[in-house]
Amino acid sequence: MNDTSNWPTDKLTALRLGRRLVAEVLATRTDRRAFVDITPRQTSRDSKACPAPFRCNPH
Repeated sequence: MNDTSNWPTDKLTALRLGRRLVAEVLATRTDRRAFVDITPRQTSRDSKACPAPFRCNPH
C-alpha cells in the first residue's frame, strides 16, 4: 500500500490483523455498486516466517 491511500484506518487495521475485509469500491457506472472481499490466508512461506498467523513480533 502506498502513502497516497485513502483507505480508512479501521479497514487498514483489519488487513494488518489478518481479518476478513469487505469494502465498497468505485463501480464502473453510477447506477451500480461494487465490492471487494479480501480474506487473508497464510501460506507455507508465512508459516516459516511467523508461526502464529499474522501475529509476528520481530522483537
